Amino acid sequence: MPDLALPQNLSRESLVQIVTGIQDLLYYDVDDEDREFWNPEKIWNAGDVCQRIGETLQEYNLVPEVEVFHDPESNRLPSLIELAHRMGLASGALDDLVHECASVTASAVNNEGLEGQIPFLLEQLGEAELRARLAEIVEPLQSQPN
Repeated sequence: MPDLALPQNLSRESLVQIVTGIQDLLYYDVDDEDREFWNPEKIWNAGDVCQRIGETLQEYNLVPEVEVFHDPESNRLPSLIELAHRMGLASGALDDLVHECASVTASAVNNEGLEGQIPFLLEQLGEAELRARLAEIVEPLQSQPN
């Protein structure tokens, strides 16, 4: 399956077709005498509208098949990497800064107790791995004398 299409990479023709389809779905109506007309007060069935919009987005490959995170700041990433290269930085030069930032995040998560730690670890490890790791931690605790 091809990668997720980005709206900014679609042709003008595709964008016009998508918008026209949604506009038709929302406002194109038929009266009692089967005459078609634009109806700005058309009553929608939200489920049907969402289903049709989803189908339209699927048709243009605008529906992710896996979890995809969109970061509006990501457009800055290539220029920052380029800047670091121009400055002559090697990846090792940032090791301490990365550890410092990760440590701040880890402290914040740990300060939330299990309610913060479990969701964080679930995101990092996945459920199966987290369950296995919890079992590894609990096993020595259970074998200790009271």
